[in-house]
Amino acid sequence: MVAVEKKLKEMGIEHISRTVEEGGIYVDQLFFHDPDGFMIEICNCDNLPVIPLAGEPIRACSRIFKKQQIVIQTQQPQQQQQVIPQAQEKCLPVTVKEDFRPLHDNEIF
Repeated sequence: MVAVEKKLKEMGIEHISRTVEEGGIYVDQLFFHDPDGFMIEICNCDNLPVIPLAGEPIRACSRIFKKQQIVIQTQQPQQQQQVIPQAQEKCLPVTVKEDFRPLHDNEIF
């Protein structure tokens, strides 16, 4: 990200950098406009966990997995373990903690 930001500065391209956090995972982002006025977003995805396509889908969302573990731990030994359906819980998208304002007035935004 540092190299990309340095190159944007060398080229005189205005940009905004932000860091977003979701579930303890931080992702750096750069936003800028291309010559046609389209917004470009560059992210470092190195911090994102790799989730295999095959396997236990309940682990795809850490919040659901943690809730399932709490349910399992609190159950009585004679009770049958119950899996929390994914339809009851859903993962939320990452939200930016700072307001994003366009670099310049543009009808597209």
